[in-house]
Amino acid sequence: MTKAFKIKTKDIVTAAIYLAFIMVFVLVPFPHVIVDMASIALIAVCLASTVNGLGMGLFTGVSFGLASLLKAVLRPSITTPIFLNPAVSILPRILIPITTYFTFKLLKNLLRRSPEEIGTGVAATAATVVGVCTNTLFVLGIWALFYFGKTFTFDGSSITITWAFFAGILATNFVIELIVCTVVCPVICTALRIALGVDKRGRRSVAPMAPQETPLPEPEKETSDPEAGKESLDDLACRAAERTDGEDPLRK
Repeated sequence: MTKAFKIKTKDIVTAAIYLAFIMVFVLVPFPHVIVDMASIALIAVCLASTVNGLGMGLFTGVSFGLASLLKAVLRPSITTPIFLNPAVSILPRILIPITTYFTFKLLKNLLRRSPEEIGTGVAATAATVVGVCTNTLFVLGIWALFYFGKTFTFDGSSITITWAFFAGILATNFVIELIVCTVVCPVICTALRIALGVDKRGRRSVAPMAPQETPLPEPEKETSDPEAGKESLDDLACRAAERTDGEDPLRK
């Protein structure tokens, strides 16, 4: 019989926290911050994928994509026509948790003999780098596929999608995203996994193999064969008879 799918209250609360985190950093404007704070939402996707698993990661990825699409509608900018395309705003965000999760699982398995906090930190760092690169690679790749060479104008300014434009994004937004996410995510991921009981400080995922000891030879077991006892009594009787026959007749 198939077991019914149940959603735990803890999972609902966790999803709500991630969703609020994403919505705040994507939709709320930060006028005094030069860098687009929407990139910080990558932290939520990477954390959900490495701490809570692929399911929660996909939820946060889809939420991030929908929030990016909603931002393009509510807060028009020069790139609004680009992010109104779901292939740009949603598809790359769905791919982030997939690459992040499987990179984390692979490295966690390879480092299973090391203490768990070390293995988690290394795996989370590499998985975060892969996740950020996945986002940038697919977003810019789809831009180039659909909009390369096109010019967009908004509020008196214009941009043309060229290789120089991509180089500028890689040199600014991508570098900042990579540094911030790589510094923040592994620390929080390791702490959360220990706090939630997924990992334990100092524990190894697989215990080291104990050295093999040479087995000691087993002591010989005494025979319990009744025939052996009879033979020994017969031997004693024969020896006693021989001694009697061999006695000196004078002593009798």
